[in-house]
Amino acid sequence: MLSSVNAFAGQREPSTRLSHRLNPPNTGIVAIAPKRMRLLPALLILCSFAFMACAAQPQFKGRAFAYGAAPNFQLLDQDGQSISLAEQRGKVVVLAFMYTHCRDICPVTAAELSETYQQLGDAAKRASFIVISTDPENDNVETAQQFTRTAGLEGKWHYLMGARAQLEAVWKAYYVPAQKTQSTPDASGTVREDVIHFTSILLIDPQGQFRLIHDNDFDPADLAHDIRALLDEQKIF
Repeated sequence: MLSSVNAFAGQREPSTRLSHRLNPPNTGIVAIAPKRMRLLPALLILCSFAFMACAAQPQFKGRAFAYGAAPNFQLLDQDGQSISLAEQRGKVVVLAFMYTHCRDICPVTAAELSETYQQLGDAAKRASFIVISTDPENDNVETAQQFTRTAGLEGKWHYLMGARAQLEAVWKAYYVPAQKTQSTPDASGTVREDVIHFTSILLIDPQGQFRLIHDNDFDPADLAHDIRALLDEQKIF
């Protein structure tokens, strides 16, 4: 019987084992392994992208408000400029609802939005601050411009107004209540109507989708953080 010498163990090995080594059985492993090896780089690349995407997910300060596309609207602002939501694509929209004669929440919120704008720095150019009136009978160009100056938001936001029918259509689309209450005198004794309305801040992403909501007592630094995070999402890939 033919035999071979095992050079490592110094032992004789049956020729059948030698034949087996020189002509291994057709197990399929030799044919398949190279294909699997060719797939490995592609799999590693996909895993890397998946890891990057997961790692890049921002931690938002506001609450999730993912309710699809925000309804479009088109109204005139305090300077007579026509503003529509559709025209804001590519920007993060900061949307609020207010009225100029508000004596409590609205002036505070406006001041916080002004601070948010300042904290954004150059990123503010890629954000659009929009307010929609909840008091069509009393909000007008004069009162809106004064309210804007007081808040330090000249050239930084759009205070949108219109007839009641126009505004009611927007309120309805956004499920925003805007109900007038019994008139009460202000500090000067002037009788004004108060309006019960939606006071939170909505963030709409550059694709026009609802994304986040902040309560009216938000921290301007938190709001600025979320605006930047939504802008940065476009840079992931």
